Amino acid sequence: MKILKKSHCNMPLIASALKQLAGIICLSLLCSTTLNAQFEVRGSVKASEGVPLPGVNIIEKGTSNGIISDFDGNFEIVVSDEDAVLVFSYIGFTTKEFKLNGQSDISVDLEEGSTGLDEVILIGYGSQKKSDITGSVASIDSKDFEITPLNNFSSMLQGAVAGVEVIKGSYQPGKSGIVRIRGGNSMIGSNDPLYVVDGFPSESILPNANDIESVQVLKDASATAIYGSRGANGVIIITTKRGKGEPSIKLDTYYGFQSVRNKIGLLSGDEYVQFANEKAENIGIAPYFPDPASVTVNTDWQDVIFASSAPIANYNLSITGGNADNKFAISGNYFQQDGAVRNSDYNSTNLRFNFDNKIKDWLNVSTSINLEHNKTNRIDLSGTVGLLYQTLQAPPVAPVYDDSGDYYNFALLPTADPTWRNPMVLSDRTLDEDVGNKVAANTNFSFNLLDGLVYSMRAGIVYDNLKNNYYLKQIAGRTNQARISERDSYSYLFDNILSYKNTFNDRHTLEFTTGFTWQENIASGFSAGSGNFSDDKLLTNDLSAGGIISTPTSNKEKSAIISWLGRINYFLDNKYLFTFSAREDGSSKLGENNKWGFFPSAAVAWRISEESWFDQMDNLDNLKLRISYGQTGNQNIGNYRSLSRLNSTFALQGGDEHRVIGYIPVVLQNPDLKWEVTNQFDVGLDFTIYGGALDIVFDYYVKKTTDLLATVPLSMSSGYGAILKNFGDMENKGVELTVNSKLINKPHAQLNIGFNISHNSNKVLKVATENGQFFGPTIGSPIDNFVNIIKEGEPMSSFYGYRTNGLWESDQTVGSIQPTALAGDQKYVDTNGDGTISSDDRAIIGSPFPDFTYGLTTNFNYKNFGLNLVLQGVSGGKILMVQKFTIADSFARNGNQLNEVKNHWSSQNPDPNADYPRLSNVNPLLSDRFFEDATYLRLKNIGVSYNIPTSNIRGVEQIKLYLSGENLFTITDYTGYDPEVVSNSSSNLLQSVDLGNYPSTKTISLGIITQF
Repeated sequence: MKILKKSHCNMPLIASALKQLAGIICLSLLCSTTLNAQFEVRGSVKASEGVPLPGVNIIEKGTSNGIISDFDGNFEIVVSDEDAVLVFSYIGFTTKEFKLNGQSDISVDLEEGSTGLDEVILIGYGSQKKSDITGSVASIDSKDFEITPLNNFSSMLQGAVAGVEVIKGSYQPGKSGIVRIRGGNSMIGSNDPLYVVDGFPSESILPNANDIESVQVLKDASATAIYGSRGANGVIIITTKRGKGEPSIKLDTYYGFQSVRNKIGLLSGDEYVQFANEKAENIGIAPYFPDPASVTVNTDWQDVIFASSAPIANYNLSITGGNADNKFAISGNYFQQDGAVRNSDYNSTNLRFNFDNKIKDWLNVSTSINLEHNKTNRIDLSGTVGLLYQTLQAPPVAPVYDDSGDYYNFALLPTADPTWRNPMVLSDRTLDEDVGNKVAANTNFSFNLLDGLVYSMRAGIVYDNLKNNYYLKQIAGRTNQARISERDSYSYLFDNILSYKNTFNDRHTLEFTTGFTWQENIASGFSAGSGNFSDDKLLTNDLSAGGIISTPTSNKEKSAIISWLGRINYFLDNKYLFTFSAREDGSSKLGENNKWGFFPSAAVAWRISEESWFDQMDNLDNLKLRISYGQTGNQNIGNYRSLSRLNSTFALQGGDEHRVIGYIPVVLQNPDLKWEVTNQFDVGLDFTIYGGALDIVFDYYVKKTTDLLATVPLSMSSGYGAILKNFGDMENKGVELTVNSKLINKPHAQLNIGFNISHNSNKVLKVATENGQFFGPTIGSPIDNFVNIIKEGEPMSSFYGYRTNGLWESDQTVGSIQPTALAGDQKYVDTNGDGTISSDDRAIIGSPFPDFTYGLTTNFNYKNFGLNLVLQGVSGGKILMVQKFTIADSFARNGNQLNEVKNHWSSQNPDPNADYPRLSNVNPLLSDRFFEDATYLRLKNIGVSYNIPTSNIRGVEQIKLYLSGENLFTITDYTGYDPEVVSNSSSNLLQSVDLGNYPSTKTISLGIITQF
């Protein structure tokens, strides 16, 4: 219940502070409104049959002053004067303008039929109507996730956008998923998209999910080339919620419980004893357990390490409002999550302030400020020595504690292996705490110079501080150690953007955007540690108390990018749309001879539905063909990679062995290091049918990335091992289909269903080796080998190993491809036909990438009831489950085994087609036996809600109760914790390798949304 105490202690403070601040702002706004001649309007909005419409957007034309209608369709709004024009818009209905002409009490009827083509979409450094978009852009509205508890931003994307793959990978509290847009483009550089939050570009600083208003995903080069060298991996534009209408207070809170979704089936204590003695008989030694009946211990180590129910809680309070000239949105959020694995948790506190002010008729100022404090307690997931790996292989015959209450020593077991560790020692011994503080602030000054001509100047800063406290306690005979590491980073931004838009002769529309941007990043860090403390009381709070002091380290780095950009849009008769954009970037990260890069793009779209003859096509309302081609780059490769660098070293000299410091060269310079360049072609088709009831988007794309960065080996005589060069090509191509339908669209009942599916095919075209291939990183013991191969003509990081062909039916002798194999041993395939099994027989045995990714969303509302459903999944691809090398090795290392290993060859079951070989001490080779299908279908979220009528509750606009379930079921054949696998590695070349990921959890939450 510790989580509850923390949350209840913090929330009243946050709520009190926000209420006081809201009161001050509201008072100032009320004072300012008395100085202006304004006009108050009341009214109602109804459908054509007279049924009230709740949630209608009502905006004063030419301003951002607006509100939404209540559940009875009523509204109140203060406008600038009695002749103002109100714009009424509602999904599924035609947008309507209403001029007041002095009326203060009005009634407005809306007609069905709007297709959403007038929706405004944010693009790079500007916005456009959806109907005018020439590139591939997808949108997400936060309203679709109102009753979905979102722990992080990536959860909003998963399954929602075609061509966007989100791999959750680890469910460790505070951990976000990996996002890939149309596949990965780089082998060494980053494959993460660029995030732009309220105009500020960043690769890592993301807002609290509760603050997000909308998301735009820019996928093709026409949409992303305006971001130049930062747009190759796609761009995600995030807009946070802004103020509008009368002051409103909204409290959104939920509380729930998590549990591990799927435990891995392992042997019981009795079964383990049986396996051990069978192995002993097979290899000709005495039984490990001479008296099986005396072994009574049966420890389920997963139950020991996992929490039966881990609480999760979220409290979000927001205050919004404003008038025609001044608007504000202030929010505070507290989030707490206990992990499903012992001693892991996460909590965060966020404050956001958004202000929009009309200073003069020609000057508008928008400010966004975000403050975040978070704390994470992590567990060690370091592969085979990590907690989860050790938990799975731990023998069930070992107790947690010995008779004296100390941690049981696994070395006392007759089957003991020197690599085993008591999982409870790993869990209790380690403190690994991250403490983060972030500040993101930016202000945009918008000057209306002439009619249609706007100059915008944006200045911003992001500060990110991360401190890690790491401590190993003095338990189970281990020496204690402490280490403190801290990193500070600053990012400064200065944008200057000039934009123009005008329509001539009602036929020609011209838009242009041009500008100059500058961004600088500075980061520094240090680390210090010591060990051999007298006790564990001080943890990391006094490093000087350690008997052994480690050498401290520190570093500092700096990078900058400056850019010129431009875009021209020309529309003829609202039918023929043309877009040209370009950006020239100069980056400090690249070689002296290639600091600058130029990235152009062009796109054309034909709105076929605007042709005069199109009216003859029944039920087809809108049809647009898009074609684009462009070039983007990737400069996110780390700092100083093109320069010759030195590392400090030391030697002990003299009788007193004093330290003498020196420097040695470690990296050879490459002044020709340049951008990774991605050329992308896209053709798309957008159309709606049946009055907007069905909206379909199809895209086909081809991306070719050239000048891939590669580490090229050098000769020994150079004095260096390798050099970083541009040498390699890769291709991604695929198709995407999105279908959104409004099957029911009545005032009291709505049913919307969305479906998307995408296919991406990855192929390596050229690598920097003479034989056209090289290998990914090596995985440590017990595999001690590489598992991914990068080979021309194959998907990047294809899996590489031996092929199997059942089991041997008899003992083998000289002349066999496996002369030492016995009956029941694994039989491998001699792929090269040389008569023996060797490393030359390894072959490609699968791709880590799925064939298809897909998602299905359903939103149903009937009167006050609501239902939200999200299904998501992938088809195809392979996963290497590294744990099987220990827990499915037919007892070779004496660790616990999967239940499926019960179907193994034995004297009682001499089946050459058994799933597993005989129990023995024969270590298996890395073969197709350890690779599994990654296909899965997941019920990602289901939520039901009820709106309590509030017409008789004074001052209350909304009370919504909801019940939500996350990850309630997953259909898959994968035997690990979850088929969504991240390799826990910084390398792009180690793909789909399960080294012991934090298990996935299912969550049940109950929430309430209250608005005043």
